[in-house]
Amino acid sequence: MSTEVQQQWFTKPQAAVYSGISQRELSRLIASGRLKASKINSSRQGAVRIRRTDLDALLEGSPAR
Repeated sequence: MSTEVQQQWFTKPQAAVYSGISQRELSRLIASGRLKASKINSSRQGAVRIRRTDLDALLEGSPAR
């Protein structure tokens, strides 16, 4: 049994490393609605978190829900 904890949420830099998609392209995908993301605070440049399952769905070609 593995003791490794699987990460459920990524920051944009972590998502870029995981997916091989640049941070700029991730931002475009989020802005277009193709990738769901959550803002942690309400400021214009608030911290963004991306759920692993949403990123995996994008990589597999499934539309965002």
